[in-house]
Amino acid sequence: MEIPKPILQTASLGILMTTIALPICQSDEVIAMRGSFATQASYYQSPSCGSDTDVSAMMSLKFKSLCAELEGDTSYSSDLYIRYSHPAYKRILEMKKTALPFILNELRCNPSWWFDALTEIAGEDAAKPEHDFDEATEAWLKWGNAHGYNV
Repeated sequence: MEIPKPILQTASLGILMTTIALPICQSDEVIAMRGSFATQASYYQSPSCGSDTDVSAMMSLKFKSLCAELEGDTSYSSDLYIRYSHPAYKRILEMKKTALPFILNELRCNPSWWFDALTEIAGEDAAKPEHDFDEATEAWLKWGNAHGYNV
């Protein structure tokens, strides 16, 4: 398997050690490598891509790594319990409000079940109980824009 260029980075993120190939702001794919297991995950442009501070760039890298791990390990199942109990999902929740722009961007680019994480982190629910998936996605994206996340 050939790793896409132009940038290869190894990140030490707390106790999580992950090597990933990140074609930062130039591709639509990220390849997350964990041992001999490789999974493709959606890549999205961070809200201030190209001008991130070192801290926010590291948080973006941490989120992308955790998201790739989560998707790689749980995409086989439609059971949300498996997703919500996964260690990578829990680590994303531990990022608290720092994760909000990344989750909202992921929701915009690769819609998935992020609603409970958003509700827990934001402390409110932008979606109404009667909303279907698409309506809940739209409600959260509107919430993000109204709160300055520009998604």
